Amino acid sequence: MKDVAALELNPTDLRLLGHFYQNNFRLELTKGLNSVDIDPPMSTWVSMALMTTVIGLIYAGFIWIAIANDAGAKFGPMIWLLLLLIGILAIVGPVAGHQIRLCYLRSRSPLVSYSAANSTVSILGGQQVFELAEVHALIGVTLRDSHGESKSELQLMIRRDDSLMPYLITTDLSGSASNSYGRILREFRNATRVRTMIAEPDGLLNRGPVRLTELTADGEP
Repeated sequence: MKDVAALELNPTDLRLLGHFYQNNFRLELTKGLNSVDIDPPMSTWVSMALMTTVIGLIYAGFIWIAIANDAGAKFGPMIWLLLLLIGILAIVGPVAGHQIRLCYLRSRSPLVSYSAANSTVSILGGQQVFELAEVHALIGVTLRDSHGESKSELQLMIRRDDSLMPYLITTDLSGSASNSYGRILREFRNATRVRTMIAEPDGLLNRGPVRLTELTADGEP
């Protein structure tokens, strides 16, 4: 059996674990007397305002086209009611989904918690608790899914006998783990000395091999 301490992560063994991928939430670091937590944000009004503005502009362009082509005369007055319903769904749907996902993350907060007093790391509101010696790394991963789209995840790698077992923390639509999780991983590493890594493909449009980068205590690869 391989010595547990000698285990190393092979980038080719990494896999995406999630089924639902969210818009980017800027994760936050919370420091207590004997703990360091990674939490979802309390408010995302900036991203929600941006999302609503973009969707609203697209919808306004759609209405302008309908007016310019005299859609009311061609299809009757009911077309305006239909366009109104489409607009409500187009704007309210994504915003509601955004809030539901954020509430779900908050219900499982802290997403990651380091306890200096107990020398443990727990995830998803304490659903899983691991001894510090079991933790191999907290890692931001970017890989392509079955449709060829790049997705990012935050995973905790745990040592199990002679292998490493990943646990999913959260997901992101972003195609760059560095952008999604680089900042929070550096902050967590600096505060806890828990090993943190970024794994993402090299090359244009993430077409190259996966490169694994360990973040040092001062935040520099």
